[in-house]
Amino acid sequence: MRKGAIRFIAGIASLFALGTASATYTQCPGCTPAQMLQTAINMKQGTWLVWNPTIGSIRKYQVTCGIVNGTDPGTESSAPATDGVVATDDDITTDGLAVDDGSNTTAATNCTGIELSVPQGVLDVAAKLYQLSQLTNGTYKAAVEVYANNWNIPTVPNPSAHDYLMDGNYRAQLNDRLQDHGLEYANNGILDGLFEFLRAHADAALQFTSGVNATITVIFNDGSKLKVKLTLDKPPAYEKGSARDSTGQLLPDDNVPEYAGRWFYGATEQRNADRIVQLLNARGAEVIIGTRRNGFLNCTWNSVNNRLSCHWSSY
Repeated sequence: MRKGAIRFIAGIASLFALGTASATYTQCPGCTPAQMLQTAINMKQGTWLVWNPTIGSIRKYQVTCGIVNGTDPGTESSAPATDGVVATDDDITTDGLAVDDGSNTTAATNCTGIELSVPQGVLDVAAKLYQLSQLTNGTYKAAVEVYANNWNIPTVPNPSAHDYLMDGNYRAQLNDRLQDHGLEYANNGILDGLFEFLRAHADAALQFTSGVNATITVIFNDGSKLKVKLTLDKPPAYEKGSARDSTGQLLPDDNVPEYAGRWFYGATEQRNADRIVQLLNARGAEVIIGTRRNGFLNCTWNSVNNRLSCHWSSY
């Protein structure tokens, strides 16, 4: 079984394995412990994991609302838990960890927060996210460059960005390599290790933040390039509009008005000229060849037949 598949299967069960299935996450950037507790209390009754991404701290609270004189209106008695630290929505000390002295009896809607222990697995996820935050200036979005010739894919021995766009099998194989090994070449493998761990605990990690991703710029031997995005819970995805041929010119993704424009290929760039015509034809555009096969390729949008119409010219 491929490493990527193992990661995905492990991620499905991770939330339950980490003991967080019954808790809801919320963020409190830059907060003190007192502010983290208050954030949980403001969320009202429930079990809350409050995450401070600025320093990677996470705390777990059980908030109960409706306590009057230590008694829950729905039960005969309700004593504060003895295994946690208790505070209420109107009696919080500066460190956020004050014990309820029973004086908070002003309203039946008072909420009491008890700090509970955080499962080690959750602490580990928070620690890895903090490491990733440090590597990415707080964005959780990594950007790396890799060379397609790091991997030998026999079906296309000398690939280019054209092949990625045109050949579905090559594209799938390269995406597999990028998923499993694309980050090994960055930050001495640190980034790859972080993503491997977070993918294995994707359900838990995505409770913290949905913005974790890595954009890989894939550079081919001929100088053409494109971008592929990796996330924690989805297959690799080509970033539309990112493909460039070896001359640095855009490779169209679709037969749509946004790709109307002009390209230029000189006599020494015949391979690129032939391949962009092949690509445009495959996309459903109309390319009028005539007697020229290079020079300026002019593409306009034909609103009558809803397709790009392209032709070569000397100007």
